[in-house]
Amino acid sequence: DYQRDVSEPRLAYDPRNDEWLVVWSDTRWMVDADVTGVHARRISRTGEPLGSEALQVKFSAHHPATRPDVCFVDSRTSLMANPCYLVVWESLDDSSPRNQRIFANKVRRDTGESSGLALVHPAEFMLDEFGDIPLPHQSFNPRVSAFAPETSRMQAGRFVYTPISQVVFEVEHNGVYDIYLAQVTNQAVSAVSKVADTLYASANATAPQVAWNPVSGRKMVVYQRGDYDVNELRGQIFDNLDNAIGGELLISQVSFGFDFSAHPLNDTFFLTTASEGHQRTYRIAGRKVQPL
Repeated sequence: DYQRDVSEPRLAYDPRNDEWLVVWSDTRWMVDADVTGVHARRISRTGEPLGSEALQVKFSAHHPATRPDVCFVDSRTSLMANPCYLVVWESLDDSSPRNQRIFANKVRRDTGESSGLALVHPAEFMLDEFGDIPLPHQSFNPRVSAFAPETSRMQAGRFVYTPISQVVFEVEHNGVYDIYLAQVTNQAVSAVSKVADTLYASANATAPQVAWNPVSGRKMVVYQRGDYDVNELRGQIFDNLDNAIGGELLISQVSFGFDFSAHPLNDTFFLTTASEGHQRTYRIAGRKVQPL
């Protein structure tokens, strides 16, 4: 017997099958242990749950899995026969129980299963053990792009397309937080790079999000910087080859949460943020960002 709490929902849309995938954190308060994992379920266009149950993407009594996010991975070509979803989350590392790390797995439709879903890989893979991330470190707040560029190569006389997902997360090392970005292909992690350095110890970069613009191939990473009473909203734009365009942008001098996305038809990004206004009142403000 157990009590159950669910929280932290995220969703992604599958345009091929006109349905959604919702992922969330699922906590079960048991007598001998508290278990927190990541679950997923298909939802129809009319809001009806599909399948007879949810899929357990990650569930462990020893390593709680929290803060999930999801995006639909599709090459938008007929060569991609089996599109899927990329699900990311944070959890404790088996080899170092006190270290919080970023993990991922892919989920595909499988109408032969009771949930209508199946895991693509038998085990999850870690996203933050590559590149120049210093050790020891802990990683938090993964967010995955809703759109992704493609790379292509010749194989047996034809082009084979490989969709790439972009995952941003914050990394803590010696009390300092920086932003890193991982590129995930069909098989595993292909590259990890630092997006935002900490300019000084008290100006940590946290709470990142990423969006990719399908018109230009550019992507933008937005994050918060601050200490104590100052919490700025800043961002960095990258070209289609992952080169930084200009310097770090100051989007808002005071931010208490934000969301943003790329425009599907032109080379712009739109942001909304909760900021402080006159006499310490709070308001929702919008901002459009367009690379020069």
